[in-house]
Amino acid sequence: MTDQNAPISDELSYELQQAFKLFDKEENGTIAKEDFVSVLRALRISPAEGEVHAMIQSIGGDEDGNLTYDAFERCMASKMHSPETEEEVLQVFKQLDQSHTGLISEVDLRRTIKTLLHGIKREELDEIIRGEVHVNEDGMVDYTEFVKTLISNS
Repeated sequence: MTDQNAPISDELSYELQQAFKLFDKEENGTIAKEDFVSVLRALRISPAEGEVHAMIQSIGGDEDGNLTYDAFERCMASKMHSPETEEEVLQVFKQLDQSHTGLISEVDLRRTIKTLLHGIKREELDEIIRGEVHVNEDGMVDYTEFVKTLISNS
């Protein structure tokens, strides 16, 4: 279960505010439900259609059916803190594995982790790499093994 009251970083809060403001046409702190998907796309989030409906239901709306920023931020905090499924994470790594070997470079692994874990500090990333990753003699990582270890430890 995700925590909708989980704190988000100042950087993420700013990014959410900026995306929301792009679609707050009347500058009253609300957006039309129809604009919700556009806000998500501006944040580079592409949820499935059913997931969008569920997110809108969880946010609720004002008397006109518009979404407030506060409700939007709570929903996004929940989304940003929800653990990814093993298959979702594997799909990200599979896109990097152009040779279909099940291996990616440590450099690609680091870049992907930075993308998946918004705002991760270098020290935290180094700790993950040291503690969870087996790099072979060619500098490659079995990403399936890494994801299984990562998911089981979370």
